[in-house]
Amino acid sequence: MKTYSVVYESVLTFHLLPTDEINCAKSILVQIYSTYRSRSMLEKIAREVQIFFPDAVIVGVTTFGDIHNNAFSEHKTIIAITTFDKTKVTGFSLGEIEEEQTTDAGKLLAKKVLKRDTKLLLLFCDTLQINPEELLEGVSSVAKNVPICGGLAADYGKFFETILIHNDQTITKGAVAIGLSGSHLTVAMEAVVDLRAVGPDLEITSARKNRVYEINGRIAAEMYAHYLGRDFVDKFPLSGLEIALVTEKEGLQIARNVTSLYEDGSIRYTGNIDPECRWKFGYIDKKSSSTFCFPKFSEKGDFETFFLFSDASQQLLNKERLYNGLDTLSKTATTVGYFGYGQFFYKEGKSYLLNQSMVVLGLSETKQKAGSVEKECRRFPLDAPEEVNLLSDTLSHLSRVMFEELELRVGALGLLMEEFPHGVLLYDRNLLMESCNTKASTLLGLDVKLASGRDLERMEQWIVSLLQEGLNEKFHSKVGSVIDPVSGKNITVRIDTIPVTHQGITRGAIAIIQEVEPE
Repeated sequence: MKTYSVVYESVLTFHLLPTDEINCAKSILVQIYSTYRSRSMLEKIAREVQIFFPDAVIVGVTTFGDIHNNAFSEHKTIIAITTFDKTKVTGFSLGEIEEEQTTDAGKLLAKKVLKRDTKLLLLFCDTLQINPEELLEGVSSVAKNVPICGGLAADYGKFFETILIHNDQTITKGAVAIGLSGSHLTVAMEAVVDLRAVGPDLEITSARKNRVYEINGRIAAEMYAHYLGRDFVDKFPLSGLEIALVTEKEGLQIARNVTSLYEDGSIRYTGNIDPECRWKFGYIDKKSSSTFCFPKFSEKGDFETFFLFSDASQQLLNKERLYNGLDTLSKTATTVGYFGYGQFFYKEGKSYLLNQSMVVLGLSETKQKAGSVEKECRRFPLDAPEEVNLLSDTLSHLSRVMFEELELRVGALGLLMEEFPHGVLLYDRNLLMESCNTKASTLLGLDVKLASGRDLERMEQWIVSLLQEGLNEKFHSKVGSVIDPVSGKNITVRIDTIPVTHQGITRGAIAIIQEVEPE
């Protein structure tokens, strides 16, 4: 196999290619990556490709930027032509997919291109009108144990309309699947994900798939404005490429970029937001070095082609370090790809939709022994000076708000400890002790300098039970006896538990403990 890549200027561009040699191949895959969103121009290019390479399977996407060997480009169109000597290429597309039919559309795409010996599925889809994660779920439910790679289309940060190409047609609100089949094809991929999670824990309190209505019991847009600043929200959805929601699943950082903001303050993301996960804000840290990993054969020989599917955030925030990784790859094999609004990635039998990442796909028709593919990682520092931009301003705002909230919390807690001469105990929703005053520690035999995470093993079971009831959003009170740890005598105490709520969510509770005379 071999990949030729050119920057398209006009129909004359194709005369610079060895068309006869390319057309002798068993199969031909042509990929068109373009930052231009002119349908007529894209259709014109696709028709010209068909004229010069009539047997080729053609796929294309509009992008945020393109990758061509060891360079990035904007406001250009890149054409990558890959010839296969032993691999069969098949393609199928669907347009005008209704959102509620996205999963079924994914199943149909997979059924149309899958063969018994399919080694790879390349998947490209619209970002703004369908749910890419639902599409991936449909594809992977049919293409079990078949690696899926590819990406989401982009429109150079306009977030208005993304366009796909299949053969000589342009498609919106749709997807294209390409199957690569053959026993000689070796496929390997790595994901470059290196995010820094910051800020408070974010609990998704109201959401439906990839649309979030409330975070921490507060309207989603208001939560963003509170922690990241009104200027950040005013620049949605482009600003959402710089700071995303981040969680971790199965050892992999999963990020979700914003794609649109609705009038009711709800936010749409590239993929689903699982309410069961604990999310935080996350971003690509320009001040620290990053690790660039890519597949490599353990034996002599290299991959013949690298395809790169990168997030637009990498283009905005990680360009300098990314160039070092790209330079490394392009010295090994022809390297082409694009910057989009998301990437599909396959790892250990499971497919993922990623953001804020770069997926490196290596292909080779030189049949290798099982287990011969490894990975190589290189650490690239960044020496570029710090810039004052939206990201740095937003992080400053986040730090300031977090500090103010901490001060308010500490101040309120200190006042509470002084106001109540009786015992006061503060604990979170997991029954982990956060603080207590001297009176409470004496009555319950606790260390007044409790570390966060101390368990309740030293307490009587009835007290633990009462504390649990305090998390049920109701006031509870009970009288019982405890053993004085100093005198060893029984002491009668009354404990009142009061839930602590914030923005409609119970975060923990306060226990007020008072010694009383036995009846």
